[in-house]
Order: sequence, then C-alpha cells, then structure tokens
Amino acid sequence: MRISTTDAEKDSLRCDDPSVLTDERNLIIKALEVFRRKSGSKQHFDVTLTKRCPNQAGLGGGSSNGATALWAANRLTRFGATDDTLAEWSRELGSDLPFFLASKGAALCSGIGDEVFPMTPEAVGGHGGMVFVKPPFGRGLPTPAVYKEYAKGDGQAPQPLNDLTRGAVELRPELLSIAKDMEDVMGLTGVSMSGSGSCLFGYGKPERLEDFKAKYPGTMVWSDIVPVFRESGQWYNVDDADALVSAV
Repeated sequence: MRISTTDAEKDSLRCDDPSVLTDERNLIIKALEVFRRKSGSKQHFDVTLTKRCPNQAGLGGGSSNGATALWAANRLTRFGATDDTLAEWSRELGSDLPFFLASKGAALCSGIGDEVFPMTPEAVGGHGGMVFVKPPFGRGLPTPAVYKEYAKGDGQAPQPLNDLTRGAVELRPELLSIAKDMEDVMGLTGVSMSGSGSCLFGYGKPERLEDFKAKYPGTMVWSDIVPVFRESGQWYNVDDADALVSAV
C-alpha cells in the first residue's frame, strides 16, 4: 500500500484488483474516516493498494489494510497517537485490526480477538518458514457462513488448533484431504486453517510440491513464507521478493 496526503476534499483509493471495493465500504476508507473523527484532523489521503492476499482466505488482508491506513494517517499528520490508542480506535472497524497495532507481529488474542497480549517472535516459532495453500474455491469461504456451520456443533476438524475448521469443513469437506496431503505429500507439520478459511498453512520446507499441485489443480501454493515483525515506531516491512506475506 502507498498512501500520501492530498489537498482534495475526499479520500481516493485505487487497487490493481478490480474485485476490490474502493468506495466507503472499504476498510481503508473507513479507517481514514475514523482517524479524522478521533483526531479532529481535516486531512484527506490518496491511497494505492496492490492486492496480495487472496479474498476470503482468512489471512486478514482487509484488516491489515485498515490498520495500515490508520497507522499511516497518524504518522503522516504527525498527530502522535500511540499504538495502543490506535488499536483502541480500530476496534470499531473490526476485531482483527487491534492485533496489527497493539503487537509487533506476534500476540495472544482473546475476547473476540480485540484483546491483544503481545508476544516475542520466538514464542510463536520465530522466523521459520511456512507454506500457505489456497484451495480452488473461487473467492473463498464467506466468514458468516463458516460461523453459522460452526454454531451447529457438527463436523470434523483435522487439527484442534482452529475450532472454525469444523464449520469450514461442513461447507467444503475436501479441506480435510487437502490438509492431510499437506502433511503426507509435502511433509509439513502443524497444518491448520487460517482464520475462517479457506487458506491452510503448515510449517517446514515443502517436499513433492509438484505432486501436490497435480492432485489439486487450481490450488494456489506459496512456499517459504516468512513471518513479518516490526520494531517500535515502525510499520511492517515486506520485501518485494515475497510472493505473499501481507497486503500492507
């Protein structure tokens, strides 16, 4: 994301993905509105978004965009709100946004996800490699539908790490076989679903990657994903060489 101040009387947002809404329904625009309301600033912004996270994958792409916009607006206007203050403001935008602002990239979250307890990178596996797998489900899994299925209390889950997997599997049973083959074919460990899906992740260096892709045509695989952390006073820095880490 690239963001700058503008003399225009409203915010502008452009995105290279035509499926992304660029009006007041986008979290970026909503975040800038929240910043002005909370800070009293009259400043507007020009934003260009390069979409990296697939839609409805459970990777927090939209939330990270909103958090980035809020943090950047505070920095560009030199308003001086603390990260904790920004995290508090972001709660009205969504329960996932406070994580990006109140932590440095690793945290234990409780409540509805908006209560953030920062952790060190080492506590969550450090800087080791990960693999992301996006099944060929079109745009992905709608979060409300996953929660609805989860609330029924039925279904299976390949790992106990993410309870929402049960709801996702009710909608897409093939998630079970994909998760199993991420372990059996690619040799990954700790395979689980990200958020409400449909993206799955695992740890390690993938083996027999082409065999896995051949078995699941149309599946998107990002290997050698590296977690991103930030220093105090800085934002998350994503190298251009990374195929997928964040939408910031």
